[in-house]
Amino acid sequence: ESGTPVTVGITTYDYDAATNGTHYSRMQVVEGWTIGENGNAKSAGLYKFDENPFLGSTGASYQAPASGSATGEKQALGIVAVWSSTAQYKQACTLPAGSYIIEVPVYNTAGTTAFNKNLIGFVEDGGTEHLATAKTYETGRWIAEKVIFELENEASGYLSLGYKAEQKGSGDMPHLFIDGVKVTYTSPIAAAYQKYQNALTAANAAIGNSDYDNVTGNERTVLQSAIGATPEATKDAYNSAADALNAAREAFTAAKTNYDALVDAKATVVPDLAYATTAKKAALTDAIAATARTSDEAANMAAAIITALRAYYESNAMAEGVATAVDYSIAVSAANADTNTGWTNGVETKSEQSYTNADGTTAAKYLDGGWASNAPANVDMTRTVEIPAGTYLLTVKARGAVDLTTYTLSIAGETINLPHANGGSNGVFGNGWEDASVEFESDGTAQTLEVIAQSTANQQWFSMNDFRLVQLSLNEDAYAGTTEYTALNDAIDAAEAKTLGFDEGEYAPYNNVEALTKLAEANAIDQKASLTNLKTTVNALTTYLSDDANWTANDSEVNAIYDGTFAIQPEHTTGPTALVGWNNPQGIRQLIKNTETYPGLNSATDKAAVFAWGNTTMIYGETEGYTLPLNEYTLYELSFKTCGWSDGDMGYVNVDIKNSSNEGLQTVRTVTATKRITESDPWNEFKILFVTGEAGNYKLGMWTSKHTTFTDIVL
Repeated sequence: ESGTPVTVGITTYDYDAATNGTHYSRMQVVEGWTIGENGNAKSAGLYKFDENPFLGSTGASYQAPASGSATGEKQALGIVAVWSSTAQYKQACTLPAGSYIIEVPVYNTAGTTAFNKNLIGFVEDGGTEHLATAKTYETGRWIAEKVIFELENEASGYLSLGYKAEQKGSGDMPHLFIDGVKVTYTSPIAAAYQKYQNALTAANAAIGNSDYDNVTGNERTVLQSAIGATPEATKDAYNSAADALNAAREAFTAAKTNYDALVDAKATVVPDLAYATTAKKAALTDAIAATARTSDEAANMAAAIITALRAYYESNAMAEGVATAVDYSIAVSAANADTNTGWTNGVETKSEQSYTNADGTTAAKYLDGGWASNAPANVDMTRTVEIPAGTYLLTVKARGAVDLTTYTLSIAGETINLPHANGGSNGVFGNGWEDASVEFESDGTAQTLEVIAQSTANQQWFSMNDFRLVQLSLNEDAYAGTTEYTALNDAIDAAEAKTLGFDEGEYAPYNNVEALTKLAEANAIDQKASLTNLKTTVNALTTYLSDDANWTANDSEVNAIYDGTFAIQPEHTTGPTALVGWNNPQGIRQLIKNTETYPGLNSATDKAAVFAWGNTTMIYGETEGYTLPLNEYTLYELSFKTCGWSDGDMGYVNVDIKNSSNEGLQTVRTVTATKRITESDPWNEFKILFVTGEAGNYKLGMWTSKHTTFTDIVL
């Protein structure tokens, strides 16, 4: 206010101070201040408010503001620097230890590009700087710049005003007007006392905040002690007390997360899981009852509750509390997402959001499906589970979208809803995973496990894995014992007393297929195997063989080959056709009816014929129930008719009839000249005599080398 203001503009370039007449060179000397670095490309001086002199460059936009930052002030110090120069005023001073606020009102009349360094503040002789950090100032208004710092000890140095420019011109760099400098000092003890009071206020606010009610351990005790302490009236005592309060408050507020987690974990309701061990339940109860003294203990106890809860569920799933429990989880294939084979409807293996077990391991995989961007979920999956008769517990980890309308697991007539209420958040095992269990009875037959997931909304999903199947008890009464096996063996003996064969009064196998099949099933039962054969199965076979079997005896001697004449088909078949009693290999035979298309068949027989592709094997006697039980050391005759195809030569046909000891008709090759089907002479007829060895089951084999037609096969 006491200096003489400029009356003409000051430019930022070098003019001769002695002869300029109308310009001032560089920076005007201001009473009480010294100019810092000298040189070109900068200007500074005192300016009256609302007058015409310009700062730095010609023009109204570089003039002082209309009025000062406070009433009654008349002029300000203008400063501008360009092209990397420094415009700075200094005032030497020594400041005692204490707290300081340097307040400098700043007005930027033009130029908003950031400068290199702000020089408003205080610089100690040792080089320590306490300077403003702003690199530019908004134009058109007064801004109260403040530099706040503390000196632990007395320091000599200088107050500083100005800035260092970037390599920019007058149009870019700020043109600043400074309206005075105010330095506010607070004595060291007063500053320390205020620091203590501030810390005490913050500590009381924290401990009185209900958001921190869960912090009940040492952190609260330490903060209460710090609040109740009365420091001596010295700088060091106030500073120490403030530091103690701040440290205690920070520890108190930081502990909130762990104590809140413990409170949430303690809210766990201990479920009544019937098949877990009492020890696992007690461990969970004890974990919930524990009291934390520190934040770390709170975190550890919260984790311990979660671990104990998971272990309790896992114990129940494996029925660890049942002494007779047996693990049958292997009966559920792909129970642990090792593969998604057999799970249908787009279910795939994923690993991004798996569950965590009680031992801390995170499962690598799980089964996931149902999601579609343009359709609701509609998944229905089944698996066959084969387990003995008894009572079982089936448990699965599952989660799903909240908007699933149906998410169920069913087995043996029992159905449970699978968890999806939380939509993938939280859950006993993390990421929304929960255990769901169903108890059911198995009658010893194959059971169907079914999972259904449906919704009316699009973009729904479900996940499942870790199927655990435990037998709680075995139903021994469901299995056959001595009584049942005795009755079955009596029925078997009666059935086996019937003579199989092709003479009058004997029982041709092909007329008694069902009875022989049931007899084979009865003989296949391993009566020495314990608890594997159901009473219902054994009793049903006994009843059938004893009461229901319809044995048909031969009215007269019959052909040993049941379908050697090949039943006439309604039309010529072009695809594969199974032949009753024959083992049909990949070289499929086609049954052919006599038609005008193949007139050569009509002249030889009124029966149908079978067409065998080249290199085809035809075997009679391997199909279950169709056997050749031939007598021992008996002369038999095999006859058949054969010829080539309508457009091809006939090759050879190899024939044999052997038992398991290789007795009977050894391989015979029937050879003929070129032979096509013709109406006048279509067939070659072969008759082969052979003698059997031991009595028993024999097999007929016929091999072709080219396309061949057969009919009237008789044994």
